[in-house]
Amino acid sequence: MGRIINGKEIATKIRAELADKIKYLIEFGYRAPCLTVIQVGDDPASSTYVRNKKKACEECGIECRDIHLPDTSKEDDLLRTIRYLNIDKEVDGILVQLPLPKHMNERRVLEHIAINKDVDGFAIANAGKLLIGEDCTLPCTPAGVIELLRSTGVNLASKNAVVIGRSNIVGKPMALLLQRENMNVTMLHSKTSQDDMEFYCRHADVVVVATGHENTLTDRHFYGGKNPIIIDVGINRGSDGKLHGDVSEEVKAKYSSYYTPTPGGTGPLTIAMLMKNVFKAYKKDLEA
Repeated sequence: MGRIINGKEIATKIRAELADKIKYLIEFGYRAPCLTVIQVGDDPASSTYVRNKKKACEECGIECRDIHLPDTSKEDDLLRTIRYLNIDKEVDGILVQLPLPKHMNERRVLEHIAINKDVDGFAIANAGKLLIGEDCTLPCTPAGVIELLRSTGVNLASKNAVVIGRSNIVGKPMALLLQRENMNVTMLHSKTSQDDMEFYCRHADVVVVATGHENTLTDRHFYGGKNPIIIDVGINRGSDGKLHGDVSEEVKAKYSSYYTPTPGGTGPLTIAMLMKNVFKAYKKDLEA
């Protein structure tokens, strides 16, 4: 039976360490770090994510400003808001909560955020720096996965990693970060045959699955193979009304050495990494 990687505990520790650092700086007369979250519309899931981010900010001592625009807003209204925040010297990070209404161009909107305030790490400039190995703001979920893997104490160098999913937000940057850990990385996706999927999963030391589809991997993908660390990034609401990952809890527990539960695995780390990115941007501003 695999051991559970408790994302909540790891995230709590990271937030506590940040809170101590921020408290120390404030006591010396510096202002608090500031994150501004922009939400367009009233998507229930987005509203929940925004509340969770505001709660994490409060725990860390980060000021969180919330700008809520109606879903009928024009894209130019949103871009104007971002441009104003880009020049606001008291704002360290800008986060546009996704998804945006269909009439807005997501990429154009994200590229309007100043690179030094891109705390999601989604800007093309940050993605390019990640690709060539320069210091940059890391996407929160992949960075959180690295923290989860390190928490196991397993030496990752020269081991085989499989990343399932090739999104710009998780899959692609995840592969690059695993390469930074000196792992041998294979990327699989929706066009990969099931035979190949089974082969690579059985030979993997680490499997990161981020497809957003329940039961992406089952017994057949692991039976007779290694017992990998399974990091389940996906989150889906099943017919039972409960949250599920891309792999069932039974399969993860049965075939892994370590695994992340859903919920309570990667989610808390994503928000903790966001807090770290805000603090990093804040420190750079103080040092400028």
